[in-house]
Amino acid sequence: MAEFNELANAPIEMELMGKKYKVRRVPLNTIFGKAEAAVISMQMKRIREMAEGLEGEDKSSFLAKAMIESLPAGQRLNEMTTSFLKSVDGVRMVLLDALRPDQPDIENELNMTELIVAEADKIAMIITFSTGRAGKKPDVPLVVAGASSQNGK
Repeated sequence: MAEFNELANAPIEMELMGKKYKVRRVPLNTIFGKAEAAVISMQMKRIREMAEGLEGEDKSSFLAKAMIESLPAGQRLNEMTTSFLKSVDGVRMVLLDALRPDQPDIENELNMTELIVAEADKIAMIITFSTGRAGKKPDVPLVVAGASSQNGK
């Protein structure tokens, strides 16, 4: 049975780069939807870049064919999305979604790439917690925001 804090999406606190931040869970459908959109956007950008040197009918024909044949769907989109979520950009996206509700200016406070490298173990725990993978909780002492007990209990 899920604890009330999980149902209410109460934040946990974690120290990152010497400062405490609140972290919340992010629905997997939200994460996956954003990641799919990012993958399709990146693919469309590649197609447009490839078409830059073309003109007129050649460009129109190339774009039409490339959009049909190159935009991922189904299993291919699923694989590309999974790969994106494992990348630094994907981790950054999940991390921002987990931190932004309680720290709206988080992108201005922290260099996300530097944070991911410097605090890799903690970031992995945040990702595990925020995505709610198999109900796992981080293995480091965390507190529910406003509570003083360890591990959100």
